This record gives sequence, structure tokens and C-alpha cells, in this order.
Amino acid sequence: MILHIRNMVSDRCKMIVKSDLEKLGLPHIRLELGLVELGDDITAEQYNLLDLNLRNSGFPSLRIKKAFLLRILK
Repeated sequence: MILHIRNMVSDRCKMIVKSDLEKLGLPHIRLELGLVELGDDITAEQYNLLDLNLRNSGFPSLRIKKAFLLRILK
């Protein structure tokens, strides 16, 4: 699953996002500026916690593929 994160502009931003992922126990395959690829799908609760943590760290929005949103809502 690919997550798009706004306002990631430096390696420091990547460190903050990596730390937030580790706090929640979410393994990632790839971490680039503006993008995180997770190894597994996450639940709606995990998504909301990650979104909250990232907002508190200064990243205002998290976007994921529409297909995943449909799976969460089912």
C-alpha cells in the first residue's frame, strides 16, 4: 500500500515519518520524500492513528489509494 504525505521536504522529515511508523509498529518497504510504501494493508484504526501522529508532527494530510479506502469502509 502506498501513502502520499504532504510537506515532506528533507531527510529530517523522513526521519520523523519513520519514527511515527515505528511507534505504531507499521513496517515499511520504501520511504521517500512525500511517499511511504507499507508492506501490509492497515486497518482504519491504524490509518487514523498514523494520520493523527503525522498531523501532530507537522504533516497536514495523508492520502492513500481510493481502492484501499473502499476496503476500509466495508
